[in-house]
Amino acid sequence: MSTRLTCPLCRARFTRATGSRRVYCEVCKPPRKAPRVVPVAPEVPAGPVVPVEPGLLELAAMDVLARANRLGSFEGALFLRLAREADQSTGEKISRLIPGMLKAKELALAGWKEPSNDIVDRLAQQRALKAEAAS
Repeated sequence: MSTRLTCPLCRARFTRATGSRRVYCEVCKPPRKAPRVVPVAPEVPAGPVVPVEPGLLELAAMDVLARANRLGSFEGALFLRLAREADQSTGEKISRLIPGMLKAKELALAGWKEPSNDIVDRLAQQRALKAEAAS
């Protein structure tokens, strides 16, 4: 059953539907329409996210490759890539990367022997250099 009411704003007579709590007429307060909400997808970056600063493993790998003068080699680049990936990883993924990193390090440093910091070795190298220069 509908009820006849008078709008308090414009004094117009209107019929209120059964179950409605409307007090104002359609002109003064039009019916509410639920705003249409369009879901917005989060912005996803294109490609992998690369940190600006290198991590600890990548810095250590760069140091070893620089001392061996192998930074520009393919194997050195592979070792650096795996080190960067390991810096960004945790848990199970890093445990899967470690064997590959060790193999890449072996390939990158193949044939290179790290110079010893022993004083006796350094003195022997200096004597050898002087002997070469004298002859």
